[in-house]
Amino acid sequence: MKNNKMVSFDYLIKECFGENDVYIPLIQRNYKWSTELASKLAADLWSAFLSKQETYTVGMITLYREADSLMQLVDGQQRIITLYLLLKYLKPNEECFSFRFERDEGVKEPVVKRQSYLNNIARWEIPEEKMYTDLSRFKENYKSMTKVLELAKESQTESGGYRAYKPEDADEFIEYIRNNVYFLLHISGTQPFDEFINLNKNKTRFVISDRIKANLIMDSKEDKQRKKVLHLFEELSEMLFLKKDVWKLVQQGYCEKRVPEKDEKRKRDKHYPDENRLKLLCCERYGSNEYDVSSTLGYEYGKELSHLNHYRDILAALSCDISTKNWNSYNAFSCLYKLKNGRSGEQESKNEFRFFGMLKNNDKKYVEEYLWKECSELSEPFEQACFIESQLKNEPDPLKYIDKLMNIREEFNRETDKAKQQYWLDNGAEEFDIFRQIYSAYIEGKYKN
Repeated sequence: MKNNKMVSFDYLIKECFGENDVYIPLIQRNYKWSTELASKLAADLWSAFLSKQETYTVGMITLYREADSLMQLVDGQQRIITLYLLLKYLKPNEECFSFRFERDEGVKEPVVKRQSYLNNIARWEIPEEKMYTDLSRFKENYKSMTKVLELAKESQTESGGYRAYKPEDADEFIEYIRNNVYFLLHISGTQPFDEFINLNKNKTRFVISDRIKANLIMDSKEDKQRKKVLHLFEELSEMLFLKKDVWKLVQQGYCEKRVPEKDEKRKRDKHYPDENRLKLLCCERYGSNEYDVSSTLGYEYGKELSHLNHYRDILAALSCDISTKNWNSYNAFSCLYKLKNGRSGEQESKNEFRFFGMLKNNDKKYVEEYLWKECSELSEPFEQACFIESQLKNEPDPLKYIDKLMNIREEFNRETDKAKQQYWLDNGAEEFDIFRQIYSAYIEGKYKN
């Protein structure tokens, strides 16, 4: 097989994917290409086809030969998946080439395996609740490429006219893509993890959770352990990506509302909606620099696995509560976040109260115990009374009510009658002592089995 040579897509399909079992390893990240990138590739290829451009290069693809007929796709999965989506649009019923995802081993239902979904993307409609990040991006990019080809307003023919793609163009267009699209093929002799780090450190953001996940998988001595790690990350991903109320809760204090137009605007300790949400699980312990590819300070296999399992249990408890309309913990954290980060219109604290930061240095078993501890540390009886009020609501987010109470307090504090103020605060303290007993009984009753 050629190495470090320019090869056609057709050569790659026949000699690499056709003769080997090629898979995308666990260390690879999710499919990240935006609809803009996918649409641009489709439009550029259509334009090149119409203008009979001799070659169209798409950069380097790196594979690692693990065994005689087994290869890992170390770099280039974004382009390979996008080209696969384009070919599936052109010929929905043909399997142009095959590859698999190692992370599909953690997906229980065959219908939502990445490999199966890609192969049937033109025909399958999967319920919204079963769609996860990769499948959603596959679908979005598939639709965006379909749209750009059917419009093709920017594509110029040899004669200078414009025309959109038509079904009768499929065979010729596929032949062009296979024979005129070129890759620089690199068969790596370097261990895949090291190669992946080297290739990606200056490209798509590689965050600490990617590094930790890869280390855990590589440090697993048995296949059974690897599957446990994979399953753990699948569970965490499901709760952070698919459970909207869980994500709405835990992102407070971490996530900026808007994605900056340019990457250089991103700053340390800032998180954005387009990033890997699993990053939040590790940033409190390892630093949250989105470009961090090397910081594993304090990493130990057993310790890290214990942390992540603990976080999984906490998020699962929250998810279960929310599904049964029990908003106690949800409202308690939202209340504490509001009180600790934005008191009386003051500037936000430099040490923000954040979900995984709260869990970092605690050894309590249940989320309510964490929240109770934080509530007990509130400096004013008034704030403790707000916490109690948050627990008396049978709906999420009582923050508007708490804001109203905060305004009442500000008005009250402007009064000159200090004796009246002291009586009011003392009354709040008494209320808190009563609630302490009720809340403790609630926790004990909930978890006694």
